[in-house]
Amino acid sequence: MNKDGNFHYPLAVSAFNYLAGGHHDVRHYLVLCVVPPSAGNYAHATDRRLKLSHAAYWLSLCNETQDTSLRENGTKTVLVPRIHLLTSTTIRALVEGDENLAVVR
Repeated sequence: MNKDGNFHYPLAVSAFNYLAGGHHDVRHYLVLCVVPPSAGNYAHATDRRLKLSHAAYWLSLCNETQDTSLRENGTKTVLVPRIHLLTSTTIRALVEGDENLAVVR
């Protein structure tokens, strides 16, 4: 994460163009998971729960415009705000379509 409070994430151009714009029937989000060096200690999953040992963050690109001028095999850096922390409360707000309530301050 940079000092500006954002993760600067190099997203594949094809993924950016897929997520950009409001042309989907269902909301789409980029989820950025911070994985420790030992990935085996990151998550524990059962049929009843998923427990993550490090944080995950969300980003909506629905207000972005697809960029067809970029090389298809390149990347486009997106800024994922640290205040977009995924919690049980913010996930519910995203599912209900209220991104304003999905921000942790």
